[in-house]
Amino acid sequence: MAKVDPQAQMLVDEYLDCLRAKETVDEKLKAAKQKLLDYSQAIKKKTLFTQSGKVTVSVKNRTVFPKSDQPGRRELEAAVKDSGYWDETQSFDVIKLAEAYDNRQLPADLAEKLRPLAKSDRQVRIFVNESASQTSR
Repeated sequence: MAKVDPQAQMLVDEYLDCLRAKETVDEKLKAAKQKLLDYSQAIKKKTLFTQSGKVTVSVKNRTVFPKSDQPGRRELEAAVKDSGYWDETQSFDVIKLAEAYDNRQLPADLAEKLRPLAKSDRQVRIFVNESASQTSR
């Protein structure tokens, strides 16, 4: 059995503690974000004003295509290559492809081939603009 390095053990323990704390904070942040979204929708207001500043809640559905390691990626690339659209780009960027798809900038035949591969991804954003007195702390 290898000799345990006490310095490495301390650093690894600290790192793992931070990862666990981050997971807890990420869960709390996700829950707080959902509560803000629910409240915003319940009162039918996108912008909320508080003593600490203004919060804007934005919800947008956007198209996403399979990433390089996901099922359907080969079919997606084949459809784009077969249509000739692949040659118009220097690299295959599924984010830009999704934006072009959403904005109806793709040829109709390509858009039709991509339709079964496209999924809707809900994007919730919270924008916080703190007041000057809060920011200077």
